[in-house]
Amino acid sequence: MSRRRREQGEPGVDPFAEANATANRELVDQGEERETRAAKKERAWRLEKLGEALVKLPGGKLARLELPDDLKAAVMEARRITAHGGYRRQIQFIGRIMRTIDARPIDAQLQALLQEDAPSSAAFKAAERWRDRLVTEGDAALAALVVEQPTADRTALRQLARQAALEHSKGKAPHASRALFRAVHALLRASTASGAAVDQQLSEDS
Repeated sequence: MSRRRREQGEPGVDPFAEANATANRELVDQGEERETRAAKKERAWRLEKLGEALVKLPGGKLARLELPDDLKAAVMEARRITAHGGYRRQIQFIGRIMRTIDARPIDAQLQALLQEDAPSSAAFKAAERWRDRLVTEGDAALAALVVEQPTADRTALRQLARQAALEHSKGKAPHASRALFRAVHALLRASTASGAAVDQQLSEDS
């Protein structure tokens, strides 16, 4: 190729288009690299949060999990640390351990444990709502509760609700209100447990 043709460029090739294509490829490569770094950072953060959830588990539930020895030791050490800085460093250390293993089985075990508490949490919140309604609405709320929970002791709940309403109106300590909450909570928990037992029996029979 002559010097003149090289200076003019190849026929049919736009040098500006080639430069733009090269620049675009570089931008795409840089974007993929940034995305990879962001994904790694997100994964590290999630593993640290999973590790911290293990640290905050009650001892009895933690003992039920199948964890690698080094991870279990790191979690137990974090539970003993009281200084904030030391605790955060230990959580980061737990995250580094978890990046070397498959954390999915551990997360699955943890979620199964947390699901065990879901009915209790739901009953607690429902008991709070019913307690408030019984105190403010009186017999109307009690009638609605009995429809939903036919085994409810209407007389005992009415007496507690009236005492709680009287306490509230006089600004007294909420002793009856607490007793009312405990009674409703026990009622709802018993109903939930009974329903779960029926579901289990139906599942086994099917």
